[in-house]
Amino acid sequence: MAGHGHEGRLLMAFGFGRLGLHRIWAGHRSDHPRMADVMHAAGLRREAMLRRLFRTQGCRRDVTTYAAVAPEWKLQVAEAELAILDGAPHLQGCH
Repeated sequence: MAGHGHEGRLLMAFGFGRLGLHRIWAGHRSDHPRMADVMHAAGLRREAMLRRLFRTQGCRRDVTTYAAVAPEWKLQVAEAELAILDGAPHLQGCH
């Protein structure tokens, strides 16, 4: 996996693992369409659009929200994420 989704997944593994969170949510301005790919790559699911949530650059902006819950997210983890969930140090490239 490459790009921002990978880093997002590692952060989510830390949140669901070490921090013991049950739910992680995020949002982005709806006029940034590439962010949907980043959210999905991190394992977040689209939940809602908050219409005209805030004003910036003279315009009202919609925000799309995404979330994941620990039991569902943990079903599709990769090896590096599993190591973070378990609290074990992950040393890339070491045998």
